[in-house]
Amino acid sequence: MYESCLIYVVLVYLLHQQKACVQNIAVVLLISHIIKDIAFQNQSWPYFTDLIAIVFGFILFKNGQKVVGSIIILGHLRRLIFKNDKYYTF
Repeated sequence: MYESCLIYVVLVYLLHQQKACVQNIAVVLLISHIIKDIAFQNQSWPYFTDLIAIVFGFILFKNGQKVVGSIIILGHLRRLIFKNDKYYTF
């Protein structure tokens, strides 16, 4: 629950940034998280979405959002390496 709230807070922050590519990524992530939270509540993300998230994290990192980009990259790499649904916790 707290992870979902944190994700939405970060996405709202990214929506208010000046760079259009950062805003566009935030919109895509916001829409995908809303759809998942409403329609697919008890299902985990497919593993191919981790690769997309890593690319988004890299784009955010290269566009000045170094902390957010790094957290996204590391969280999704962690999920791919350990093959479980934990992103940001151990």
